[in-house]
Amino acid sequence: MGGKAAILLVLGFSLIFLVLGRNFLSLTTRAVDNEMIYYNQAQSYNIAVSGANMAANQIFIDKTWSTGYTNLTIGEGTVNVFVSNNTSGTSGKTIICHKPAAQLKKL
Repeated sequence: MGGKAAILLVLGFSLIFLVLGRNFLSLTTRAVDNEMIYYNQAQSYNIAVSGANMAANQIFIDKTWSTGYTNLTIGEGTVNVFVSNNTSGTSGKTIICHKPAAQLKKL
């Protein structure tokens, strides 16, 4: 009976370690995927903010600037910045939009 019990014990532990190993591998893979998603979102946000800040600086320097930026390469991405003067109101505010043209059509 000792030999059969030893084999069952070894098979039981092998099965337990196989399941645990698979779970740890899956956890590692998900962690890398989550990091890549976070990195891409952070890069997109930083590129958009940089484009808006550059446009705001140009407007600060020249109040009549309304050219905007088209396909401006910043880091690993590109940004389009559109500038529009608010002529309907008396506030004198300038609207800066840094969304790509494809997203503007959805709005």
